Formats: sequence, C-alpha cells, structure tokens
Amino acid sequence: MNNRILLVLSILVLGLSSFGGAPTSETGDQAAVLKAARLGLPVFLKELPEDQRPHFGMFKPEDIFKAEPGLPFPVYTLDPKDLRTLSASRTLGTILKETGDWYVPVLVDREWRLLLTVSKMEGKWQTVGISEADLAAEIGMFQARWLGLAEATAVPRESGMKFLRVFQASADFMYVLAPGREFLWPFQSGLRALEIVESDLMTAEVALPLLKTAIREKN
Repeated sequence: MNNRILLVLSILVLGLSSFGGAPTSETGDQAAVLKAARLGLPVFLKELPEDQRPHFGMFKPEDIFKAEPGLPFPVYTLDPKDLRTLSASRTLGTILKETGDWYVPVLVDREWRLLLTVSKMEGKWQTVGISEADLAAEIGMFQARWLGLAEATAVPRESGMKFLRVFQASADFMYVLAPGREFLWPFQSGLRALEIVESDLMTAEVALPLLKTAIREKN
C-alpha cells in the first residue's frame, strides 16, 4: 500500500473515531437527536414481530435488552442539477445538503445492528423509522475496517466525513474529505448504482462520472 493511500485511510480512521460510536459528547442538534432515539428505540423494538427481529439485527432474545443508541449523524444528499453543473472550481462537498434526517446506530455489544431515523416533526425531534440490519452492518464494518491504522499516524482528526444518500440513484456512500482530495466509499446500494463489484475508496474524479450515469439511467 503506497504512502498516499495509507495517509488517506489513516485520516479516514481518525475521522470515524467519533462517527456513530458509543456517545461520549454531543453538540448542537446531536444531543436532541440522541435523546429522541433513546425514547424511540424501546418503542420500535417492542413493536417488532418476533420472527422479524433477526432482519433488524436482534438475533438473540437478550439483544433487545442490550440494544443502545450510538452517536447520531446527519444524512446528506445532493441535487442532480448541482452535480451536472459542478465545475472544476467547486468541490463535491460544496453541493452536499442536509436532508433534515439523522441516523442513529443501534449497538449491541458495540456492534452496529440497525439504524434509527430521527427527524424534526412540528418542531420536535422524534424517532420516525427503523432500518433493517444490512446498511447498519456495512457502516459499522466501514468504521472498523481501518481501525488498526489509526495508531500508525499522527494525522489530525479534522478530516470531513459525511453519510451521503443519492435518492435519484438509490445509492448510499460515505463522503470523505482529505487534505486537497475528495473520496466516496460506496456501500452495497452504491456498488449496484455505479455497476462496480467491490467497495474501494474512490476519488471524486473517478466516482462522479459513474454517479452521473447512474442518475441519468434511473430518471
């Protein structure tokens, strides 16, 4: 692995150290979202039919009681019109927009099992949805994949990282901003949209033409 990729992945690890893990300190809306998740989680888990629980990461009866919310993170998206007109003088990060929804990982023994969706309804943060286990597991694996590299570098934690959902392509990505470079990590839905086989940390220059094609073909 060359030094450039090692550096990027090390930045990635450090950026993820506060992304979705067990809550330590929250700021701004994050604290209110976490409070809503703590109220909503037992309600949603109680409503899960027993035969459906494994689809939501609750594989053992005791998992229901061990489940706890992790650190919330906002869901970003982009407008395809902005993507089409994106010029060399602007970065992908400048066109990302908050959807207003937040994801809250639900952890069991520190493993990502499912995601809660929290939104502001009539001025109040509320848990409005619960996802099946697949995406939560993918994000959790992404978080852990490069964990061992964190100790090998002194790269600052200030790298940007955002969860990106491109609705028009039915695709999810992790957007990563390293010094002078932008990257996308496609999750399974992103792989299908881009018609590639294996996840990799893709530069924006490589990923965006494929994403534009995916949006065009689906709309």
